[in-house]
Amino acid sequence: MAFVCVNAVLMSGRGTWITARCDWTVGELKRQAQNSLQTGRGILVNQSGEFLRDEENLLDAGVKMGDVVSLHLREVHIAATTNAFCAVLGDGRVVSWGDSKYGGDCSSVSKLLKDVKHIAASFAAFAAVLRNGSVVAWGNSGFGGNIGPVAHQLGNVERIIASCGAFAAMCADGSVVTWGHGSHGGNSRAVQHRLRNVQ
Repeated sequence: MAFVCVNAVLMSGRGTWITARCDWTVGELKRQAQNSLQTGRGILVNQSGEFLRDEENLLDAGVKMGDVVSLHLREVHIAATTNAFCAVLGDGRVVSWGDSKYGGDCSSVSKLLKDVKHIAASFAAFAAVLRNGSVVAWGNSGFGGNIGPVAHQLGNVERIIASCGAFAAMCADGSVVTWGHGSHGGNSRAVQHRLRNVQ
């Protein structure tokens, strides 16, 4: 069995050398780094700044002998609708609980909820921005839980802001995309031509 030695480091500079089997997954390497460094959950990042996916094996992820990988730790982020909660865990996965009509059940989109960087909550729905700039929403569709009508416009999203019943996504190109209840700001057609270079 082949092995690689990898230096796993924190942003503080503290690190540890880990001897890993080449058939390990990134997730196994990450857990070993978390245990050795006595930290909470995080994400491994390679020397090029790319996030490594837990399910990939080390060879497929391009991890080689002597590589340095950074363990980026994240605090748990919690958001709430009226009757449900949602937590973004340190590894970028999402857990929700509470009334399913208010976003308390994310099982229908759980496979999409990976590498989540930001989450927002309306009255009865959640919307998550992934590290790749895409958006996933769930909960009551009348309050923003369905991005279907605007999905094609939601690329390179940097941040989402919520009102009581709608969401506004700020995109990297300065545009804004809205969805949800029209009287809560979900319909921005009348001012769409003015929503340029928004910061």
